[in-house]
Amino acid sequence: MNKIFKAIRENKWTALIVMIIIGFGSYYLFQSFNEGDDSAQKNEIEKIEKGDIKIVVNGSGQVQAESQVDLKPQIAGDGVDIIEVLVENNQAVKEGDIIAILDSGEAEEKIRDAQLSLSSAQIQYAETAREFDNKTLEESWKRDSAQNTVDQKTNALNDAYEDLADYKIEAPFDGIVTGLDVEVGDSISRDEILASIITEKLQAEISLNEIDAVKVENGSTAVLTFDVLGEEEVSGEVSKIDTIGGVNSGVVSYDVVISFVSPSDLLKPGMSVEVDIETEKAEDVLLLPVAAVKEDQKGGSYVLVAGANYSSDSAEADFERRTVETGITDDVNVEIKSGLTEGELVVTGQASASNSGQKSTEESTSLIPTMGGGGGRR
Repeated sequence: MNKIFKAIRENKWTALIVMIIIGFGSYYLFQSFNEGDDSAQKNEIEKIEKGDIKIVVNGSGQVQAESQVDLKPQIAGDGVDIIEVLVENNQAVKEGDIIAILDSGEAEEKIRDAQLSLSSAQIQYAETAREFDNKTLEESWKRDSAQNTVDQKTNALNDAYEDLADYKIEAPFDGIVTGLDVEVGDSISRDEILASIITEKLQAEISLNEIDAVKVENGSTAVLTFDVLGEEEVSGEVSKIDTIGGVNSGVVSYDVVISFVSPSDLLKPGMSVEVDIETEKAEDVLLLPVAAVKEDQKGGSYVLVAGANYSSDSAEADFERRTVETGITDDVNVEIKSGLTEGELVVTGQASASNSGQKSTEESTSLIPTMGGGGGRR
């Protein structure tokens, strides 16, 4: 032995050849052990049973008030002073309640001017009417002209009163005051928001891509989850889908409104929400894992069914190749419409060549590929 090691040290090529032989020997020994383990593998068998399956699309968004109106002054001019604020933020109000009053001095002056103009026109009409009694019919146009002047001045006075009403900011509907950030003495223009009124009733607004949006309809049921509620779920339904989508970075999306069927008192506008919208479902149907269903080279679907004498302890098992018709899938399970009966044993895992005898390249192809938005139908 010492002579061998001495020869190896003296001859580097001999050492290299020895190392290569040892390496290949170790590799083939390792492979033989692995093949032995593979041959001991058994098929994964599952009994086909009935259950429910549904397909959902997912979206995220925020909680919003069902209606919101921003209150702005309707008066002309660069700005007007606020002389009274009658509400506070988060206060409930009724339709017509006064939110704030603006300085209406200019509007009141216009009313006085309109009243004077109307009085003058009425006097002029009275004088013309008396003259008409002593004049010929051909000059009656003077009376008509005076009457028109009275009508115009009356309309001007009515307009002045309507302008005065704009100096009182009122609630347009029953709701809650929010966004109020003004005080008495502040000046505000007609382009500024004085406050907002929102409804107490809330809804969720989410965005869906165009692929998922076409699957959703008004009335589709939805399940909503919120970070603030933990695992608690809120039920809802689709109440509105945008007809025209928006484009952002080349991606088309559609806004969808979800009405709450069972709202929570903890929800507030602006909270984040995750929504699962049910687009299709099947109840009390035969279900199998997606991996159990294979596709042959002709596009047909089949499964491997264990024979009547199947035993989990048997090294050799009898499997029947059975053609099936599939339905909807949620990417985990698939509906079996025909070809199987409840309780039959079906191969759901990959079988080794030494166990099945049915193993082929076409069996490695799963029927249902993973699909975006919750699944699809074959």
